[in-house]
Amino acid sequence: DESQVRGGTFGNEWISKFIDNLNGSHYFKNAAFARTEAGKLNDRSVVNFELVFELVQQSG
Repeated sequence: DESQVRGGTFGNEWISKFIDNLNGSHYFKNAAFARTEAGKLNDRSVVNFELVFELVQQSG
């Protein structure tokens, strides 16, 4: 089953690192960008994002 997470950050590099960390985990697979959008927070530029990923079934 595919899951998603939405959030915001001050730079794309943080989203890429988050995706790399999810894909490097034993609990997630196929993490990828679903959407990014420029925004503002208190007059500061932000990147709103949506990621999709699959949860890995753990045995035991």
